[in-house]
Amino acid sequence: MDALVILRLLHAHGVRLTLRADALTAAPASALTDELRALIRENRLELVACLKDLQDTTDRLLEAAERACDYWRDGPEAREQMRRECLETPEHLRADLLAHLRAAYGESVRGSCPRPAAGLYPCGP
Repeated sequence: MDALVILRLLHAHGVRLTLRADALTAAPASALTDELRALIRENRLELVACLKDLQDTTDRLLEAAERACDYWRDGPEAREQMRRECLETPEHLRADLLAHLRAAYGESVRGSCPRPAAGLYPCGP
């Protein structure tokens, strides 16, 4: 089974799988069935690789969220809220959110005015 499919299945059962120094942790343990435990054990290497890729996606998502905040000239509170909301997004959905933010705000260098998608207000002076 594909690692992303397994992560979605775990999420549907209320289980969050995390990675720290190549060690997988599933929480809450009380939500794990014997079948889910076996699935994690049998696919450990794929899950570790997938979670590493998802961490990279999360890093890029947070950068894209900062660009959106730069565009709207958000203050510290709004930036922190955006960061929290990005991190609250289930890992397997973060790539979609990243694609949306990139489409809307581009991949410009921080500190410069991004070129937003058509229909968004241009940057002010």
